[in-house]
Amino acid sequence: ACRGAQKAGKPILMFKIGGSAASRAAALAHTGALAGSTEVFDAVAGQSGVVRLDSLDHIVEAAEYFLHAPAPKGRRATAITLSGGFKGLLLECADRNGVIFPELAPETLTALKTVLGDDVTLGNPIDGGFTVVSSRESYYKCIDILAADKNTDVLILQEELPRFDTADRKAENLRGMEKRVAGGGPKPFAVLSKI
Repeated sequence: ACRGAQKAGKPILMFKIGGSAASRAAALAHTGALAGSTEVFDAVAGQSGVVRLDSLDHIVEAAEYFLHAPAPKGRRATAITLSGGFKGLLLECADRNGVIFPELAPETLTALKTVLGDDVTLGNPIDGGFTVVSSRESYYKCIDILAADKNTDVLILQEELPRFDTADRKAENLRGMEKRVAGGGPKPFAVLSKI
């Protein structure tokens, strides 16, 4: 069934108990040998297109993503954030989940420098700082530049938190992102918030 879904391009999202020794012991009382090594399960199920998640909340978030975007072609991500703290959080989560933030292509870095200026330290993820917070045009330019980067498979965007003119500004930024996604860009987008 999993291989059939994979051939049809449909992901299977799974929340599986039995990851810890204690939960495996509890599961043995109900499902016997089905509660085996998580590493073995991940290896076998992952080859069949199963995406194993760690909580019911993660299942809901993943389902929301897959309802609106195709699966990335690989594990290489690029991101634009509005703070160094969120950049660090993304890197930590990526490490735990096998996501890679590769070096951006030289032409991507050159284009970003023209938008963000010399004061921003470029890398992946990008901390766009004040420039992307203060200028919608700069924010959109950065999104377009990162979406075209040939070294990555998915673009992660930090949703702008309510600032200055609050909800109106936030809604307009999200509409701008939505237009780019609806236009069938070169790679899928994921919008995150640290709220």
